[in-house]
Amino acid sequence: MRNEVNKVVVALEAPPLAQRTFRGFFLDKFQEEAFRAIDEDKSVLVAAPTGTGKTLVADYLIEKALGQGQRAIYTAPIKALSNQKFREFSRRFGKERIGIITGDVVQNGEAEILIMTTEILRNMSIMRDEALADVASVIFDEIHFIDSDRGAAWEESLIFIPKGIRILGLSATIPNVDELADWLSQVRGERPVVIREERRAVPLRQLFFNRKTGLTDLLVLRKQAGELLPSSHLDLVQTIRKEYLPCLYFVFSRRMCEEKAAELGVGANFLTLGERKRVSEVLARQGELSESRSFRFLSRLLLKGIGVHHAGLLPRVKDLVEELYEDNLIKILYCTETFSVGLNFPVKAVLFDSLRKFDGRDFRSLKVHEFSQMSGRAGRRGMDRMGYAIVLADPKYLVELVDYRERRPEALRSQFTLSYNTVLNLIRAHAPKDIPLILAGSFATYLRGKEYGEKSDLLHQAEIEIRRLEELRPSCRKETDCPLAMAEARRDLSAAETAWRVMGARKKRGKKGKTLQREMGALQRALAVQPRSCTVQGDDSGGQIFGRFGAVQPDGHGGNPMVGACRGMDLAMVRLGSRVTEYRHQLGNLPAESHFLEEFQRKRAVLEEMGYLTGDSLLPRGVAAGSVHIQEILVTELLFQGFFHRLDEDHINALAVAVDFEPRRGAVVRATPLPELKEAGRVARELKGVEGVVFNPLLSPLAYRWSQGADFREITRLTSVDEGDVVSTFRRAIDLLRQLGKAVEDDPYLVDKLLRSRRRMDRGVVQVEL
Repeated sequence: MRNEVNKVVVALEAPPLAQRTFRGFFLDKFQEEAFRAIDEDKSVLVAAPTGTGKTLVADYLIEKALGQGQRAIYTAPIKALSNQKFREFSRRFGKERIGIITGDVVQNGEAEILIMTTEILRNMSIMRDEALADVASVIFDEIHFIDSDRGAAWEESLIFIPKGIRILGLSATIPNVDELADWLSQVRGERPVVIREERRAVPLRQLFFNRKTGLTDLLVLRKQAGELLPSSHLDLVQTIRKEYLPCLYFVFSRRMCEEKAAELGVGANFLTLGERKRVSEVLARQGELSESRSFRFLSRLLLKGIGVHHAGLLPRVKDLVEELYEDNLIKILYCTETFSVGLNFPVKAVLFDSLRKFDGRDFRSLKVHEFSQMSGRAGRRGMDRMGYAIVLADPKYLVELVDYRERRPEALRSQFTLSYNTVLNLIRAHAPKDIPLILAGSFATYLRGKEYGEKSDLLHQAEIEIRRLEELRPSCRKETDCPLAMAEARRDLSAAETAWRVMGARKKRGKKGKTLQREMGALQRALAVQPRSCTVQGDDSGGQIFGRFGAVQPDGHGGNPMVGACRGMDLAMVRLGSRVTEYRHQLGNLPAESHFLEEFQRKRAVLEEMGYLTGDSLLPRGVAAGSVHIQEILVTELLFQGFFHRLDEDHINALAVAVDFEPRRGAVVRATPLPELKEAGRVARELKGVEGVVFNPLLSPLAYRWSQGADFREITRLTSVDEGDVVSTFRRAIDLLRQLGKAVEDDPYLVDKLLRSRRRMDRGVVQVEL
């Protein structure tokens, strides 16, 4: 089969002489169209497969903004991508012109070009930050993240950023991009130019692998279903190692990523002596990083060209992996799904250990857009004639294997929710009469209205059709001598006679038996009459019925065309009735048009009862909560009950780490809990009536020791929690303390204390390096 795969040849065409170039790249048609729209100062939505060059459009807008002295913002869904863009733009345009604002770091916040996560932009826009006043454009990289569990940040950003700002949205292929554009035209007063690209820069072929078949397609695989053999990642890697490297190997489990990489590393080596020497030199420069658990595990594998990448690794170790991968010193990288988001690391092949993933609730098949995002890395432009997505075929899950190229991506949906922070900022920044209009402007409301209209139209059409059929129904259809009525009577009589035969003598003499006798007598009398002889001639309504339904010829009526037409009408009525029932059910399940306004009123009432606002005015608690975007109610209660004033800096850090922390299953910390946080836990428990409160002090003892100056290796020895999770939790605590510092600006003592707390946390491997 491998020979067949290698026969695929795709010509790499030279671009036409007149084709426009940018930064040395010949532009594809969709890129030229996007450039033209940007030159015309229009907002743009670009929907194109991963790897086709959407990022070049963003680069063009950035260069154009800098050339014209305009400010622009680049938003990304993950901090790693924000940091990568900051480094890239700083090298290209100079550090003085580029700034970054994320939860982890703030640098050069007044720069011409600001890089930030979408959550930061949402916070700035909903609070009407003055820093947005002179921004000309905002780039939303991976704008389809509006359909993620963090999608509300995208939606609120698009609603609340000033109307004069132009938008560039970059997205993977989505079938309902026009709906997104229509919604934006409603909420922003300008319809963005929609630019689609369906073709990949390098064609993609999806293959499947089993030890029995080798590399093959789905049809061949299914023909041999009964003969397939248990196959492992080692079998697959052995098959592809000569012709399909470098590759990504997606595994939807951190632990399995590491286990599989370690298994491969037992006997495999993918590096030449020269490459191994280069890796050794890089590893030797890592200093204190060499003491980390992540580094010690990976260093042996990296020397063989094998890597691992997942969120549980120490961030600096992930950076090291990405650096080696970019330099082609990692030939096979075992990674989780997060590696596919934004990071531009094309390969020749992408391997899938499975097409099933755990989504936090249950195991399910990959969605089309998820598969497309990951497989989109396959095929290096200008290097490969074909990219390959290869799936390991487990015989146990054969029925779940699909060729994703034959499926359309799922439509973009809204995940909009109202936080208490949003409610407070709506009341603070907007007139009461405007709030219902703002809530009605959400993408969720737009999609609900569109779906309601479509379903209502279908229901109306079905009901009209039923009425037409009822008008066509001949009056004789209700008479007892109608052949169809008599056929139904025969069936009913047969059922009744069967029931009579099996009925006991005592019941036959009783009330039930007598009732059954009367029913049989009535049916027998109805069947004693001569059936009507149905004809089409001379009956206008019959002619209409026969013309529409005469193709249906039910059994038992001698092929009488009129009887067949009546039967066809009955079947059509049943089908239409089912459709009407389903449409009504679907309409009934749609959220009410006033859903978000009702939710707003509910949360407003909770805030009033808790003393956060009165009428349309925010009270001190409300002002503070409006400035905090992580567990705003819990943090505000802790603030106003004096915890941040009362605790020292180290215990403040321990407290901040417990806020919004949800450990992975089985997480263990071998350290004594801090009694100073017991009261804070009580406050969190008393807020059980407030939805979404999360407080878990599992890592607090480690944060306390880190704040006091402990070594990172020392604290991670005390826990099973992944190093990357420890760092991300500490960084979130730093972000929280930064937000809280802004919320208490009129309290210089506490502002200074929170700053000292942050500095004690923001060091070593926890500190972000850019």
